Amino acid sequence: MPFYPWTSLLFLFFVLYSCSPREARPSRKQRIVLATDCLTKEDERLFKGFKKYHHIDVQIVEMSADSILYILKKEGVNTEIDAVLLRYGKGSALIQDNHFLKSSVNSLAPAAQSLDYFTVGQDPYVILKNVRDSSNKQLDLANLVRQTPWSTDLAISSDLNPLLSAVKARMKDKKKYSFHDWEKDFLKNNTASTRFADSTGRSTCLLTLYSHTSSRKEKLEKSYTIETPIYINQQNGGSYYQPVRFGIVRHARNFTNATVLLDYLFNVPFNRRLNNRLVTFPIVERGKSPYPYQNASPKMFAWMDRAMRRFPL
Repeated sequence: MPFYPWTSLLFLFFVLYSCSPREARPSRKQRIVLATDCLTKEDERLFKGFKKYHHIDVQIVEMSADSILYILKKEGVNTEIDAVLLRYGKGSALIQDNHFLKSSVNSLAPAAQSLDYFTVGQDPYVILKNVRDSSNKQLDLANLVRQTPWSTDLAISSDLNPLLSAVKARMKDKKKYSFHDWEKDFLKNNTASTRFADSTGRSTCLLTLYSHTSSRKEKLEKSYTIETPIYINQQNGGSYYQPVRFGIVRHARNFTNATVLLDYLFNVPFNRRLNNRLVTFPIVERGKSPYPYQNASPKMFAWMDRAMRRFPL
């Protein structure tokens, strides 16, 4: 059999191709697999408009951030997960720290979003006053820590991480009162059960996330004035909040589809609907929202996400 030079080139090309790093193969069906701790399978109907205009099906997989992290570690480039939608917490921070998300994405998302995650919603920390408390004083964290007994209905201590990390960022240059001392004073006031006002008129406040005022309304309204929550104001610095964030997996099979969804998340009408479902505040707002509570959007720190990036826990 005669030997031709192009034969050796073809053989060399085959060897190099077979040894190249493996990449995830895109799905034949136009879809996005969205892993989330915020939405359920039933919420796929929220994306009917997206599917209609872009012909891309959004498939929701409900699981915790810790479970998502485990799957991404186990499956690597073969993962079926294309994107994540998560509330900020230890699990979502670990996903970011392990570099499973694409950090540079060409998108129409607001320029302020420069991290692996793109914030699409805001869930502020609020203070609920006891129903017996008639005072209208604006409370800040200093009041809460040093003057008023308080309790919290946050399920796990890591729910406080976004608030504490922001305080740490604000106090990094203060020498007289260290963050360690501030945090110690703050957390020691936390009580497992609520103490109510007595004949002396002392008020008991509840520290919680805004979304909890809706999801736990029946339980809270017996003891607290939940219709007018107080947004925590630390020396006029603004509110503290837990963000709802979207990220695209680095090895997403449907990466291009995920970037299309990212842009759609910042479409004003959809961003309002999504946050209405989550009982949070929109990250983008133009004019008056059809959902009343969103028109009372709290004052935010412009660098809030970056602060949490620097102090995640």
